[in-house]
Amino acid sequence: MESGKVEGSTFMHIPLVVEIEKSGHPLAYETIEERIQTKSNSPYILMRGHIARWTEEETAMFRNDIINCLRSLNYVFMTPTEYYWFCK
Repeated sequence: MESGKVEGSTFMHIPLVVEIEKSGHPLAYETIEERIQTKSNSPYILMRGHIARWTEEETAMFRNDIINCLRSLNYVFMTPTEYYWFCK
């Protein structure tokens, strides 16, 4: 699916861009950072993850390292709920 608005919808439908986990656990930080870096020319990066399944250490890595990596590339981090309110 290409990114863009679906007819009759006010939401931007964005295809998966960066896979950050496998089998319910995040990939190594270095792998995620490399995948983010390869997309750094994109206007957005969509990451799919199931953080509720992650350990405390995995969640801390996401909250600290991955979000800081995104910010260093001038991306704004949004949760799905924040995206909903942003589009509304």
